[in-house]
Amino acid sequence: HAWSAASLPLGARQQLVQRGAPVAPISERPVVVPQVGMSVLGPFGNADIHEAFSAATFWPQYFWILLVVLPRWAGTRAVMRSLTPVVLMSLVHLFIVVVSATQEGGTAPMAEFSGVFDASPGADPQAAMVGMMKYPNFVTEEWSHVLVWDLFVGRYIWADGLKRGVPVRASVLLTNLIGPPGLLLHLATCLVTGKGLPPDLPLSDAPALSIEDAGAPWRPARADALVRDVLDGQSFDAAGLGRLAPSLSADVVWDDMTTQAAPVAGREAVLRMLAEREAVSPTGSCLRVMRVADGARSSGFTWVREVEGCAGVGLRGNAYIELDSAGRIAIVKEVAEPLLKPGGATAKFLKAVVKAPKAPTSKPQVRPRQPRSAEDMVKYLWLELQGSNPDESLRLFEEDILYEDFNFPEAFTGREAVRDFLREFDIPGITFEAKRISEGQRAC
Repeated sequence: HAWSAASLPLGARQQLVQRGAPVAPISERPVVVPQVGMSVLGPFGNADIHEAFSAATFWPQYFWILLVVLPRWAGTRAVMRSLTPVVLMSLVHLFIVVVSATQEGGTAPMAEFSGVFDASPGADPQAAMVGMMKYPNFVTEEWSHVLVWDLFVGRYIWADGLKRGVPVRASVLLTNLIGPPGLLLHLATCLVTGKGLPPDLPLSDAPALSIEDAGAPWRPARADALVRDVLDGQSFDAAGLGRLAPSLSADVVWDDMTTQAAPVAGREAVLRMLAEREAVSPTGSCLRVMRVADGARSSGFTWVREVEGCAGVGLRGNAYIELDSAGRIAIVKEVAEPLLKPGGATAKFLKAVVKAPKAPTSKPQVRPRQPRSAEDMVKYLWLELQGSNPDESLRLFEEDILYEDFNFPEAFTGREAVRDFLREFDIPGITFEAKRISEGQRAC
């Protein structure tokens, strides 16, 4: 904004005269009121708008770093799951708008703004917009305007990718850099990965479908069929959880014994737990079922986590499910292999901390028999024999048996290797008890 020589202190005027700067007679000099600091909001002025420009530019970058670098981190979810970051930056933009409008001459750009939307012949909307860029406060308002909407769209892309298992890093980064092309890249990524376009937002006041209403009518199935249908290939994103939800009993209990946390009870709580667990899993990962016990009311299965595009074997584990009378999953128990394999140190530790009984305990006398099924064999080994007759137990194993214990880095191959393993864990004072045994004719 222009300042006249009359508005300067006397010493500054003298310097201007000495340097040859023309000074108009006082009667001809317009009185120009300086705009800096002059606002109906009191202490706020153009200097504050200048500072707000920096805030609008740099504060969102902390949120963008979370979205691009750590999209699945629990901390990112804690910060970005609500609209708080977008609301915060919207308040910065509102501050810029209000303070700019209350400055002396602050509404001048609005008078020229109509030229941007002038569609009459000979009009030049682009030139009108360029002309408005001479106003610093208008530039600040437009810049913060763009940055807030970029953050809003970037958060939307991140949330959609998180829910449906769509990779988002490239799309979110592009949104931060040049805006709308980032959204287009996200939509293309959704199609290429087979996830489909994001669902449309509901425009009516109709109530949302409940879990019972979602999908096709519930049809009871065998336990082994449920494992293959709703768990194999499951990524536990929004679509996967929607497919799983109808198969869960209202009071289902999910016990993840790896974490040693309390079991999660209730369908809604279980779905939330699975969604939170998926949020910290690698992008593109899914649960792959390897072997399934052929049980009708209960089934055991082995699983492995696969990550798309990554070679090798991921995290492995075992699980057990049990159905209620309606054919829905009522109990789930799972355990994952430990990342550290203690191996034989486990037996040494148990022998060190377990006190052997003072008097030798008598082992049960069991009449040898031939189990009729895999389920019956498990009951025979773990409920009847209970290690009382190692030779009888080994008789039921093939000569080239593959026996795997997750505490050991390698599986035991062959009957003799299994004999040594069982002997090592035959520790006085410790009894292994089978709590739940799945049904199964060929596998258990």
